[in-house]
Amino acid sequence: MTISVIITVHNLEKFAGIAIESVLQQTKPADEIIVVDDGSTDDSVKAIKQFGSKVKLIEMGVNSGVLPAFLTGIKAASGDILCFLDGDDVWVPQKIEKVVSVFEKERDVMMVTHIHQWINKEGEVTGETDETHRNIERVVSLAKNTDQMDALLKNSILCYKGVWLGSAFCVRRSDLDLEAFEEWVSSMPGKELSHQDQPLAAFLIYSNPYKKISLINEALFKYRVYSTNSSGSSANVRSAIRTIKRSSATVQRTKDIVL
Repeated sequence: MTISVIITVHNLEKFAGIAIESVLQQTKPADEIIVVDDGSTDDSVKAIKQFGSKVKLIEMGVNSGVLPAFLTGIKAASGDILCFLDGDDVWVPQKIEKVVSVFEKERDVMMVTHIHQWINKEGEVTGETDETHRNIERVVSLAKNTDQMDALLKNSILCYKGVWLGSAFCVRRSDLDLEAFEEWVSSMPGKELSHQDQPLAAFLIYSNPYKKISLINEALFKYRVYSTNSSGSSANVRSAIRTIKRSSATVQRTKDIVL
């Protein structure tokens, strides 16, 4: 079972190297690390190139949005398992090992995800919890078996109740109809605004009704939160508006799949 890691980067010169290092330090090595730079205007590419042949760098040239960059990385990947990492987040060393173990044991699992820790700009754990943590506690307490766990996770993803995807979720490539997913992404207006993870998760759920999602109830990645990052920051009016636009576009993409 081969592992592809896809990292998306846009103007993350301070953090991209840390994210890549967290992949290189895994107890189970990845077979390939693909870094997609989405038109950075800072020194992100320079930071990535320092890793030489350890990573495959794809430069988008212009900023096309995280979903197109994400899709570009998937198309370039060859692994049986696709793992995703945002360029400002960090994996714990056992992440790949624990995720792959689930895929190996459960052949009907198409997606594996897990929980997270918040860290600040300096990488210090803040101890903060959020709605995703609370929803996962609810899911774990209600699920009596894997079928119930699967149903609760799918419901939570499609209804935005709180399941971390992003730097957490990994998918089995054989369960992804890449041609159909690419066609759908390419045909939709506003794709440059959409988040990348929710559309793919919804697409997998609806195209694989008999495949399951599995949750590892451990914090296997650290989610970096700071004033200018794009993952839900509303520290000022400009970032709040950006967050609203991206969330709106993502909901639209999910609705298009459901309907």
